[in-house]
This record gives sequence, C-alpha cells and structure tokens, in this order.
Amino acid sequence: SALAMREAQALSVDPRAACAVSWSGGKDCNLALLRAWREPSLEVRALCVFRPPRAAFRAHPLALMEAQARALGLPLLHA
Repeated sequence: SALAMREAQALSVDPRAACAVSWSGGKDCNLALLRAWREPSLEVRALCVFRPPRAAFRAHPLALMEAQARALGLPLLHA
C-alpha cells in the first residue's frame, strides 16, 4: 500500500553523502554542480560562495548568484 511505502521510505537511511558546491556563478562551478548531481554517492544540498569581507570580489554579482541558486532550488550559503 502507499502508506507502507511511505513508512519504509521514512525508515530508510539515505546512503548518499550530503555536500555543498562552491559557487561563483560561472561555467566551471556549473559543470561541477552537474557532475555532483550525476554522482550517485552525493546529495547536493547547497551552493556556497566564499566572499572576502574587505577584498575586491571578482566573481559574478551576488544578486546573480542568488537568482541562480533560487532557479536551481538550492540555498546559497555565504562564507
């Protein structure tokens, strides 16, 4: 039954490793995300951008990265 199936799924442990992908908004991190999504042993849970507080930030604008993350359905973590 559907109830038994949902209970079995709730009790099962996901063997995939949770991970975050470093994100700058460009093509290289996009390819890394695609590869992580295709890797059965990984579960991508977030994107992470490392933004130095007082340094010139040379990645794509943060607003663009936030829009990308929303479109991908992932949170964008700022570090």
